[in-house]
Amino acid sequence: PETIRLSMAKLRRKIEEKAEPTMQSRRRERFAPGGQTTQMIVGADKTSDDGILRASARLYGSYHLRRVYYSAFSPIPDSSSSLPLQKPPLMREHRLYQADWLMRFYGFSQPEILAGSNDGMLDLAIDPKLAWALHNRGRFPGDVKRAEREALLRVPGLGTKVIDR
Repeated sequence: PETIRLSMAKLRRKIEEKAEPTMQSRRRERFAPGGQTTQMIVGADKTSDDGILRASARLYGSYHLRRVYYSAFSPIPDSSSSLPLQKPPLMREHRLYQADWLMRFYGFSQPEILAGSNDGMLDLAIDPKLAWALHNRGRFPGDVKRAEREALLRVPGLGTKVIDR
């Protein structure tokens, strides 16, 4: 893991360095215009959703990642006995993407998303935004016409396009 972190930090510094205009030119050099991303395999070990989202939040903060991708583990025949024999529910991958979206675009923190969870896992039956709203019923109802943008982003069913109208 340390080698990976060093490589990611080096790449982040290079992206930031190339984003600055140089003395020879006002134009910026293009280096990794798509930014830096990474992928996490979900369900290959016993890491909870809380642990996965904590790691994602740390990666976004430390390395300014553009995106973290989540992929459900798929068992491989004749693989190590330490790997599970069954793949995790695909809905788990989907819920992690939803939670990630809430952190990146809706201002939710990782602890907020899992505040109602007692086992560190996202509820597979309902999306994380609805789970958060049910856990924070005291914040509702609110006056939609007077509420701040950040408060409206927490209302299930409302997204950035609707709120920004």
